[in-house]
Amino acid sequence: MSQRGIRRSDIDILLEHGTETSPDRFMLRNRDAASLIRGLKKQIAALERLAGKEAVVANGLLVTAYHRTRPDRPAGRRKARRG
Repeated sequence: MSQRGIRRSDIDILLEHGTETSPDRFMLRNRDAASLIRGLKKQIAALERLAGKEAVVANGLLVTAYHRTRPDRPAGRRKARRG
């Protein structure tokens, strides 16, 4: 559904992060958008910092965390040998 060229996904963002201006109206103010963008930039920075890190968990508790030195491969799957 598109209302006046505004996508449904845009409306979802507007309703979730916008400011209620009256009981039936919402507006994404510049400061709302700036605040959300700041938060997302912090998340992006954390993702970049954590890339290549690995955590080991047992019974729901953190055992250890470290920097991975080997290439990423799903657990339990080995690369097929040629020859």
